[in-house]
Amino acid sequence: MKNERLNESSAALPATLQLSVIVPTHGRPESVARLLWMLAEQTLPADAFEVIVVDDGSQPALAFDLTSVP
Repeated sequence: MKNERLNESSAALPATLQLSVIVPTHGRPESVARLLWMLAEQTLPADAFEVIVVDDGSQPALAFDLTSVP
């Protein structure tokens, strides 16, 4: 059963995924936006990594337009 769950969750990931970037933040939307731009410009193909931004209860909530980030 445990292996079945692992296989199910792995199936949702792209086959070429090599790296996960986890960005913990609190009240730094400009820094996060700058980091996302830098990650978009690095040499690893976009389908080889994922970015997970974790906002720890910023007030106001961390919200910015990601459509401008490649």
